[in-house]
This record gives sequence, structure tokens and C-alpha cells, in this order.
Amino acid sequence: MSNIFISYAKEDVATARWLFNELKGAGLEPWLDEVSLGPGERWAVAIRKAIRDSRFFLALLSSRSTTKRGYVQREIRQALKVLDEFPDDQVYVIPIRLDQCVPTHEQLKRLQWLDLFPDRTAALGKLLRRLKGDSSSADRVETVAQDQVEPQESSESAAPTKLKSAIIVLLAVAVTVILALMAGWVAPTEDPTSETNLAEATNKAMQAGVGILGQPFHRPFQYIGMPIAEAAKAVAGTPNEAGNIVIDTDRAHMLLESEGNFVSYVDVEFKTTRPCSQTKGFDSESILGAVSINPSELELARKQAHFHTYYDHQRKLKVGVACLVDGGALSIGFSSKYYGS
Repeated sequence: MSNIFISYAKEDVATARWLFNELKGAGLEPWLDEVSLGPGERWAVAIRKAIRDSRFFLALLSSRSTTKRGYVQREIRQALKVLDEFPDDQVYVIPIRLDQCVPTHEQLKRLQWLDLFPDRTAALGKLLRRLKGDSSSADRVETVAQDQVEPQESSESAAPTKLKSAIIVLLAVAVTVILALMAGWVAPTEDPTSETNLAEATNKAMQAGVGILGQPFHRPFQYIGMPIAEAAKAVAGTPNEAGNIVIDTDRAHMLLESEGNFVSYVDVEFKTTRPCSQTKGFDSESILGAVSINPSELELARKQAHFHTYYDHQRKLKVGVACLVDGGALSIGFSSKYYGS
């Protein structure tokens, strides 16, 4: 999947991080400067190249960014130049409004906006359909074109031919699956409910060197839906200008992201897990145990090498354990708005 460049003002970094995590969890390849830039890279050169190489450019727009001078405006101008090279019927720049702002660039005003408010869940679904549908639509067009040039068979001769073709396809699929299983390419379907209990998960956390985190990191899902003022007291933190609360210690980093006056998303990064690898995989149950969450109460909905998605059906939460960047730290995120998505 081609890169998806996320452009944002530093005041909107919490939303940019949330969007990066959601796109990554959906199997896409987003590009975010604080995650994707490597140590020692010339950031201005790397950003220009990332914009040029990206298949989509997501411009996060807010009343803070549209009136601000600086590099975010330069990124948008660079992307609009790349847009001029695209055919008129292809989408490249997607303006995403975070509030009731008005873009200052005339070209952005002529593009269809996506509002991330008031229903962020619906907006994310619409965005994912656009990003994922780009390649599949081309496949559909190619298939239709191919069908149109094939000669039509009579109904009498078509039936045996179609039956023979179906049998051949089924046999080919069966052989492919068997060979894949023998080669270790495809893992057999597993029971999505873990048999690991809380005691075993906390033991895994100790053995992995992550340890058991106490307050305010203990069972961090408890902050979802909590008023910001109440959450600030609970974690002994202070909301920043964006209304978010950040707690940083030598072992962990926690973000409580606000939407309105309430906590909508919680993310905890485990510093002791550095460096993680996106290709080697990891044991997400040790991370669950580190924050005192029982894996047997969750459903493992999707498991990739770098991202494990769980659903907590009792509390109606989506839980994601991830290695977002090679050499970074493992993190766990909680959201109620994207439960079941």
C-alpha cells in the first residue's frame, strides 16, 4: 500500500497521532513526521520526498492551522503542486476539517472536504473507504473491460465450461491453501478468545521486563468518557492548550485525548519495550498484563506482526497493542468510538 502523508499543525498533533494509529491498524501505510523520520535525516528533504512519493495527502485543517504561518502551509503548497500532475478524475489531496474552519488556499476550497466532526467514527469509515477503494476500483474497471471483449458463448456450451472452470478454481484454491499451510504462510484459525488469565498475563509482563504499572497507568480504560477536569485530578495532570492530558515517567508515557470536555482516547507507551520491531512480532498479552487487563475478557479480532486489535465487549472498547515504528516502543490504545469498527 502506498504511503499516506499526514500534514498537521503542531497544535493538532494529538489528532494526527490518533489518525496515524487508526490507519496503521487498518493495514494502511501512513506517514507521520514524528514517527516516520529516522535519526539524522534532513527532515526538510525527507518531508518533500514523502509528499512527492505519497499516494494520498491528508491535510488536517483547523482554526489553529489555517491562520498559522509556518511549515504546514509549505507542505500544503507542495502537495497542491503534486496534485496538478494528477489526472482530474484521481484523488490525491484530501482536506480534513477538525472544526468549523475555512481553508485559505483557493485550490483546497475547490476540493470536497471531510469533516472529522461531529461524528468521528462515521468520518473515519468514509476516509478508509476512499483510501482502500482506490486500488480496488481500478481492478473492477480492468475486469469489466476484459469481460466486454470476451466472446459470448451459447447457453448450451457455456454451462459445462463454467462448471469445469469452477472445479478447476476450487482445486487450485485447495492446493494453494495446503501448500501455504505446509510452508507456514498461513496460520490455522485460532480461537479469538484467549485462555490466558490475569495472573498469567501479569507474570508475562514481569518475565518480559515490562513490569506492572501502578497508578495512573493501572487499567487506563477507566478514563474513557471521563470529564477532562475529573481525569486531570485522577492522574494528577494538567490539560494542555489542546485540552489533552500528558503524563510522562521514566517507564511510560500516557496521552488522554479530549473530545469536547471528555476523554475520548487513551494511549500508553511502554518505554522499557524499546526497541520493538514491526516484522518480528510481539506478545501483546504481556502488555495487557502490565496495565492489569485480563486477556481472557477480550476478543482478539485481528493480529498482524505490528498491530494486535482486541475488543472488550463488556465495556464496548476497542483495544490496540502496537509497534508503530521500528526501534520505537510498544503502546496500547483504548477507544469507545471505534468499538466494532
